[in-house]
Amino acid sequence: MSERQAAVEQWTALDGGNKMNVKNPILPGFHPDPSIIRVEDDYYIAISTFEWFPGIQLHHSEDLKNLKNIGYALTRTSQIDLKGCDISGGRICALPNLS
Repeated sequence: MSERQAAVEQWTALDGGNKMNVKNPILPGFHPDPSIIRVEDDYYIAISTFEWFPGIQLHHSEDLKNLKNIGYALTRTSQIDLKGCDISGGRICALPNLS
């Protein structure tokens, strides 16, 4: 394995001044446009769901190694109605922002 490949597969993050090794990708598979925020000792990740409902999948972790799906941000059609959704029309759940 080349040095570049190793860097892609594992990276070191600073966690309160301590180093922690994290395997990359932290969410394998199709998880586009991740937005990550740290709140005290917890990490939250929101990902795009595009035209799928419910919308904006949410994950939680305390170490960025063990992620758990904790639900969705948009669970009612009153929040976003995707009936007859056409991606080119712009009515999709994309680019979440947890800031």
